[in-house]
Amino acid sequence: MKPFSIICIALALSLTTACQKQKEKQPEHATTKETKKQVYTCSMHPEVESEHAGKCPKCGMDLEEKK
Repeated sequence: MKPFSIICIALALSLTTACQKQKEKQPEHATTKETKKQVYTCSMHPEVESEHAGKCPKCGMDLEEKK
């Protein structure tokens, strides 16, 4: 029973170490990459949305960041 316990502990330690090293390799911004998409909209026409700043196609006003 004692060798089995030693093998289980060694396996648990090696898995823990492997998981910690994998976390270190991942960049921190990987989780926020998808959530940082900016959307611009017209204050007069909120249905108009764009991923880039520019002019509203309906009235020509500048698109503003949607909050």
